[in-house]
Amino acid sequence: MCAVAAAGVRGAKELRLAGQNMVPVSKEDDPEQRYQSSGDCAYRPPTGRQRIDQRIVCCGLLREHATVMSTPMHQTVDMPGWNVGWGVARSCNMGCRFCYSRIAHDASSSPKGANLAPYLQFVRDNALELATINWGTTENTTAGEWYELVSAIQGIAPHVVQAVTTNGYLARACRADVGREEVFVRCVREVDVSLDFCSPERHNLFRGHPEAFAMALETLEFCRRHSVPRSLVMLACGETLFPENLDGLFRIAAHYDAHVRLSILRPVRGCQLAPLDYGQLRAGLRWITERHDAVSLSDPLFAALAGCPTSDPAGLRSARILPNGDVTPCTYLIEPPWVAANIYRERVQLNEIGSRWAFRALREPVQPEPCRECTLWSACGGGAKDRRILAGGSLATRDPYCPRLHDDGLHWFSGRTAHMKESSAPLVHAAYLSTLIFAHGAGNN
Repeated sequence: MCAVAAAGVRGAKELRLAGQNMVPVSKEDDPEQRYQSSGDCAYRPPTGRQRIDQRIVCCGLLREHATVMSTPMHQTVDMPGWNVGWGVARSCNMGCRFCYSRIAHDASSSPKGANLAPYLQFVRDNALELATINWGTTENTTAGEWYELVSAIQGIAPHVVQAVTTNGYLARACRADVGREEVFVRCVREVDVSLDFCSPERHNLFRGHPEAFAMALETLEFCRRHSVPRSLVMLACGETLFPENLDGLFRIAAHYDAHVRLSILRPVRGCQLAPLDYGQLRAGLRWITERHDAVSLSDPLFAALAGCPTSDPAGLRSARILPNGDVTPCTYLIEPPWVAANIYRERVQLNEIGSRWAFRALREPVQPEPCRECTLWSACGGGAKDRRILAGGSLATRDPYCPRLHDDGLHWFSGRTAHMKESSAPLVHAAYLSTLIFAHGAGNN
């Protein structure tokens, strides 16, 4: 989500942006047709230029003296900084049946050992372009060189906000080595902790590790003790998205003062879980929004349905670097033809890679045939790009969770606009992938 909150300006609570520093590649683009406002949701494209010449928060990240343009959905906006999801560890200490990156790290051709040269070269080459790095894909906290890398990046580009997604091993790794804990406290600004069930037994079985639940709670407490912003991330799938489990997870989040992030299951190759049922997803999201405020909605379909439209980050100054060095424009599109470069084979420039096919293909707003008469098109843009490709094979298909695909109405949330709660956390995930983040407390709906 690109939500810009003007700090210190009373009454200016949110300014939503759509798009990033990219230019449409299709000569047939028709802005007047594409950017029509929706008559079926709370969104109306703003007009004119709005300048905020103060400290502002963009996706939770502090910016100085930023100038932004209010624009309709799908139009481009000049927004500084690339947001990179990055994995360096060659393995993981758990055995999740739904791992979306196992293909990449199982076939990793990355150099063995602590050869950090390609990583550091990438950061030096792109230091002025980088805004955030989230360390994910595998369990990076198991690799000793990861702590060296995080520390080195802090020295090279201290303005870059570094965050990490962990299955919970982080706290134990830091307890075992005081040097690692020092690096964490000094360099990491946000932590995402995987926790799919409020039941220890079910979570341990789901993650394939007998202590997965205990480690997750240890890391949540570890982050709270060090005052590092934290979120609990759950995989939203058929096994997890039911009221009793949601209630338990939000209670855990409240205990550790953490946000709750939903990662909706993607049907990537190798995933052993069935896609989440449409009706169950709708019921689960309604359960959450009736009880909790949203913090960030960067998933274009559900943001539009909730009356808070945003653009899909995929292809828009967002990139993924896999353990084998492959660079892709999306977290879940990690195989050819979506591999744009490899940091072990070439010096990758982010501003240049944006012009390569894999990024251009996601940047161009393709309108599926069924969307042409839909009043929500100008707000949702067809839905999440990765889901459309993974489920339908191309961007010419609409999101598999499109209500009209299931003969359903567009008023998932009874015509209400979701209440957005401001957060002081960096919210790094909202900057580089389609996801949903909620506050743990009771909502104001």
